[in-house]
Amino acid sequence: MGDRLGRLRASVGAAASRVYPGLDEALWTAGRNREIRRARAARPAVPPGRAPVDPPDGVISLLIVATGNGDTSDRWRPGAGNHFFEVAQSAIDLLGAQRVHVMHVAAGEDPLAWHQRVYARAREVSASHILGNVETDPFDMEQWSWDVFLDGLRHHWHGVFLGLMYDSANEWTTIRANRLVVRDDRTLLIALDRPLAGVLPGSLAHVGPVILPISQPSQALILDAVADQPKEFDVSFIGALYDYRVPVLDGMVAAGVPVTVNPQRPDVTRTYEESRSAQPDYLDYMRALARSHITLNLSRAHTEETQQLKTRILEGSFAGCVVATDDRDRSDHYFTAGEEFLRFSGVSGAAAVIRDVLADPDRLARIQAAATERARAIAGSVFWAAVDAGLRSSSLPAVLPDSTRAAA
Repeated sequence: MGDRLGRLRASVGAAASRVYPGLDEALWTAGRNREIRRARAARPAVPPGRAPVDPPDGVISLLIVATGNGDTSDRWRPGAGNHFFEVAQSAIDLLGAQRVHVMHVAAGEDPLAWHQRVYARAREVSASHILGNVETDPFDMEQWSWDVFLDGLRHHWHGVFLGLMYDSANEWTTIRANRLVVRDDRTLLIALDRPLAGVLPGSLAHVGPVILPISQPSQALILDAVADQPKEFDVSFIGALYDYRVPVLDGMVAAGVPVTVNPQRPDVTRTYEESRSAQPDYLDYMRALARSHITLNLSRAHTEETQQLKTRILEGSFAGCVVATDDRDRSDHYFTAGEEFLRFSGVSGAAAVIRDVLADPDRLARIQAAATERARAIAGSVFWAAVDAGLRSSSLPAVLPDSTRAAA
């Protein structure tokens, strides 16, 4: 079972789509429907006497399906920059370990096998919610079986499925996500990068942009790592050197605002390949942010014109520096422009904004202090608060009990 056939048909269909618009998607959908029929034929029956039921009233039990960076990865730990670990651990911080069940999918594990494991565990623990990263299957970028998973899940369980997406601007991610929510009215799509209004049919449940959390154990490690770090860099840029980013950084230097690029590394990076190789430790990244007065956030997706909400707005602020970003409306969901972060448009705009702030140390200090206070107040709960807001607006059961939500 797999999505490879769908990809092949899509590539063939794309060539013909000039004559037959939508042909590639229609061929892909037909292939997915056949996969679901095959999976239904192979699906074990629900155990006798165990008809699908909703979780008991008052039971808040969140089941998280880990991605490929699961328990077999040395990054499934605090302070390692593993986003899915942070999502899981922040849920444990808020709900308690007894109410959060993390299931790891092994490399090479057959999709139908891990599907069945999750179904059984959801019933066993009376799970209220299941969360998974629905862009690809765990460990396999070429595999996608979430529609098969959800079809089987509803045979066993009536809770809420939370579908997490990192890059919703990708055309095929959107097509896949639309398939999930159209087929199931108890699914909430969570877009980390942008709003989904206008992308999906208006009645479908979604929320975004949703910023990723920093769990309490990771917060403690970061605070220790950044403590007493001296400010060495007026302006830094930390990230991959996508083709569009290099001219921006060069233009900043030409405009009289030198930018220190990837100061968390011991080497000099000039190309995308260099910037992505031999990545330093996540805590080194946070130390570099702490040593920066201002850090640049270039928000455009590397393959699209779409701007994304980047986790850097939270990370940079948490580490004690000011984030200067070119996103038009993403960071405003969580921080206040001009008071907790800086916004710019274009190279000349960035240079002017940064020069003005660097020339006013008191203003710079006020923004740094406000950004740091805000980030540290929301870091552990911001993700789940946003998810719950999306659930409530869609008349679906929330994850956090009222008392926990108030504390968060």
